[in-house]
Amino acid sequence: MPKKLFVFIMILAILFPIYSSNAQQPKQVELITSEVRLGHWDIWLHADGKTWQHTGKPGDYKEYTFEMTPPAEAKDYDNVYFVAKAGVTQEQYEAVGGRHGMAWEDFYEHNLRFKPADQKLVNNSPKVGFTLNEPSENIKKEWQSQEVRGQRWYLPIYVEWYGTPKEPEKEPIPEPEPPPPPTYNPPASSPIDLRCIDMAYYRNISGGSSVGGAKGNLPWGPRPSKDTSSWQTRYSWVSGVSYDEDGNSYERWSSRTVTYSEKLEFLSIDIDSWQSTPDKGRGAWEIMPLFGNQAHRTIRAGTGFEVKVVTRYWTDWETKVPVQRDYYGRPVAIGGTYLGPERVSICFPYYNYATSVHPQNNKDFIRGRIGMGYGVRVELEPTNIRKVSDQEWIITWEIPEHSYTGESGRTYRARTHIVDKFFPDIYPDSYVKKIKDYFTANSAKYEGKVVWDDRYRFYIAAQRAGKNGLYAIAEDYVYVFGHIFRDIYTTRPPDNYY
Repeated sequence: MPKKLFVFIMILAILFPIYSSNAQQPKQVELITSEVRLGHWDIWLHADGKTWQHTGKPGDYKEYTFEMTPPAEAKDYDNVYFVAKAGVTQEQYEAVGGRHGMAWEDFYEHNLRFKPADQKLVNNSPKVGFTLNEPSENIKKEWQSQEVRGQRWYLPIYVEWYGTPKEPEKEPIPEPEPPPPPTYNPPASSPIDLRCIDMAYYRNISGGSSVGGAKGNLPWGPRPSKDTSSWQTRYSWVSGVSYDEDGNSYERWSSRTVTYSEKLEFLSIDIDSWQSTPDKGRGAWEIMPLFGNQAHRTIRAGTGFEVKVVTRYWTDWETKVPVQRDYYGRPVAIGGTYLGPERVSICFPYYNYATSVHPQNNKDFIRGRIGMGYGVRVELEPTNIRKVSDQEWIITWEIPEHSYTGESGRTYRARTHIVDKFFPDIYPDSYVKKIKDYFTANSAKYEGKVVWDDRYRFYIAAQRAGKNGLYAIAEDYVYVFGHIFRDIYTTRPPDNYY
């Protein structure tokens, strides 16, 4: 090629570079989906015909905040955001397919016509402001007294979700499966299964100093845990090869003894009766002022409470192996892992103290016997298993989920321990004066409390952990004040309830 032609081609290449038609373009924002969300606001006038509950009274201005959880379709998008509009038109409602199969006419008749006339978004946030003016839906029940009033306003919003499509994953990495349960066998000196009577010391009801599992005695503090242990392991390996004068070879062996340890502990034990949350706790209106920062562990008889236990097992097993491989390249480590606990359970010694004859019977009960031998044991289930390393496991345990169907046909699910509706009041003497003053101020009679204990105790045992069958025992408690029949109280369900 002539030199001048070559130079000319190089100049063209510099001035007019070649671009691929497949060059990546900026991502465009797309509409992911649209939906209609519906909240509501309730107000109640008490039976005295004068007192309105904390949610307000007619004519008040209120604000309601929606929980804006992205829809399932948003998982394939980045930079997800929403645009909300107060209210909804028929065109918007029908375009999203309605709500729960409800036609527009029915939605208008049962919900939309009770929307506050001045409903509007507050600062373009998922919060709406409105005034409690008529019309409103009458939600008073037939069995409630004549002076009681219940009113409801519905708060619809139309929401559009936007985002930019994610790049498809080239090689999705599957989530690792949790390891199988350990197959080790704890030695005979460690209990395989702690019974309820193994978890606590006891005292005699009459004030004696009886210790042990005597029937009818009250639990009084947890027994000691076996939550730590240590052991020695001897490692031996071929460290080299030597030769004698005749040229024969022989292996040189080395060995070392290493001490390992392990530990089991409760990282946290959380109790929640929901009575410190006015929108969820049925008796919070009365329990919160009386029990203050202990409201979360105070219940009404006939309701329940949640227990969330977090355990941690740790060991330094195989972190001190003298050498990784021997002369022939074979691993020196013994191998295997230890973990746990395999089981966490709770014993409720006062469970059968007062038991309803039948769930629908609100008058008669059976008085049972007190003590760990007469209580009930609940096996917790792991709801979160986190492997920090081969030497550390953190596991969250909760009461198994149970469900029941109410008179309305709605099914409720919870992870609670239910205390019978006839169980008597039980709380420390430090609250007595405050509660007596409260009853006096409300022209009511003080109902008293039990004298044989000052709390509803229960005991938690984590078992079968690690090499040596570690176990840990802890005591916790709740207070019982009043029963569910004291409450004529309506909470506000989540915005997607209707």
